[in-house]
Amino acid sequence: MKNSQITQREKTIAHRYASGETYKEIASALFISHATVRNHMANVYRKLGVKNKPELLFALNCQQAELYMKVRNWPNSHQFISGWPVTV
Repeated sequence: MKNSQITQREKTIAHRYASGETYKEIASALFISHATVRNHMANVYRKLGVKNKPELLFALNCQQAELYMKVRNWPNSHQFISGWPVTV
C-alpha cells in the first residue's frame, strides 16, 4: 500500500513524532488518546511502507521535496543531475 496518501491528520501526527514528540505529548497537544496516536502512526508506517523512525524521516522529507518540485513545476522546466535541478 505504498501508493496510499496519508491524511492531513496522519501527516500532522507523523511530523510531530518525527520532530521528537512522544505519543503521549502528541496526544495531549491534539486532545486525542495515546491509542489514537498509535493507530494513526501505524497507518502512516503502513501507507509509506516504512519500518522505523529513520525511514519515516526519509519518507517525509521525500514527500516534502516532491511537493515542492510539483509546486515549482520543476519536472517540466528542469533537468535533474545528481539530485539537483539544473535549468535546461
